[in-house]
Amino acid sequence: MNILILTHTFSDKVIGGEARISWELPVALAKRGLNVFVVTPYVEKNITDKLFSNLRVYKVPFCHPSPGLDASNMLRMFFYSLPLIFLKKIDIIHLISSNGPCPFSKFKFGKKFVESADISHNYHDPLIKEELWEDRLKKKEADHIDYKPGIAEKIFDKFTSLFYGIFGLNEIYPRGTDLFACRATKIINYLKGQNYRAELVYIPNGVDIEKFRPQISLNTGNNRFTFLFVGKLTKTKGLAYLLDAFNRLSENNKFIDLLLIGGGASSTVKYFTEKSKENKNIHFLGIKSADEIKNYYMSCDIFIMPSLSEGFGIANLEAMACGKPVISTRVGGIVDVVVDGETGLLVNPANVNELYLAMEKFLDNPGMVIKMGGMARKRVVENFSWNIVAEKLHNAYASILSYEKQS
Repeated sequence: MNILILTHTFSDKVIGGEARISWELPVALAKRGLNVFVVTPYVEKNITDKLFSNLRVYKVPFCHPSPGLDASNMLRMFFYSLPLIFLKKIDIIHLISSNGPCPFSKFKFGKKFVESADISHNYHDPLIKEELWEDRLKKKEADHIDYKPGIAEKIFDKFTSLFYGIFGLNEIYPRGTDLFACRATKIINYLKGQNYRAELVYIPNGVDIEKFRPQISLNTGNNRFTFLFVGKLTKTKGLAYLLDAFNRLSENNKFIDLLLIGGGASSTVKYFTEKSKENKNIHFLGIKSADEIKNYYMSCDIFIMPSLSEGFGIANLEAMACGKPVISTRVGGIVDVVVDGETGLLVNPANVNELYLAMEKFLDNPGMVIKMGGMARKRVVENFSWNIVAEKLHNAYASILSYEKQS
């Protein structure tokens, strides 16, 4: 089986959920013996030295810096990939970078088109829309992208808009898709309700259970209780509510710490640091490497991700794989991963009091931390290892190809 993978980046160093998936999933599929061809605007230097012989990577030229896979870079990838489809006898075209129009949904050339699907942010939700819009407007600043298009780029952008408009390529979930690899069960229910004819399969994100695993705590003996956050420092991640809850909790608990790993738009980071400057137990650690982050997972007591909106939340998986319970919110695909009361605690988004009570509950019940941590590890191993995820996706590929033969 020959698979063409389309993604915005291919790197084992770039931090972020979508970047992690774009690296780990093609590798996991190649391990299963599939022939995988990755097409992407960005390729990590010397990455080919780490790949299997049946995993090849192609860098698309003339792409501009972008926080994700935008329309004009997607169109470049489309044109670049056309010869590969026929020369490599591709069976499946899979867009991993989720939720966006793709020309292959309209022009499949007899192949099957698969798209990964996340839950989109609801920019009209009155509870969270201000935070979501603010982060969206600062996305390039957060990713340190200072790009000004030249004349040629502006012409191509206009051509892209015309191309997408003429062929109706403007749906978040393109109708021409043969299989949606849904990262949340909620998406399956939504697409069924919209009468999509595509195959709908729950394919969650995975985690490397050998790399992320429990080890002896690195903070043994200091008698402090540590909460950890890993992710972009944005308002969408619910950090303003987390800081308020932790400030309240630390009023009567001086032996607790909150560690925050990640970067963001400088103006947003400044807002958070100003908000917490009176609390010496809040530590902004900046951006860390994947290996460093792994060590922080192992050394914390509780991982916390209070997102206002989230497609999946891969950091929850990584922490759980390290045997840590999580506090997270009832949004997006998180509800499919975290079992409330068993592997962690779920609270409603944008709710300081619920966050405070969840943190206090773990603080007052150290035995619950150990018990839920063990159950968290067990759940990840049984349901979310990359081997299991790749097997599910492989079976889904085979299903749509088999359906074509039968028909």
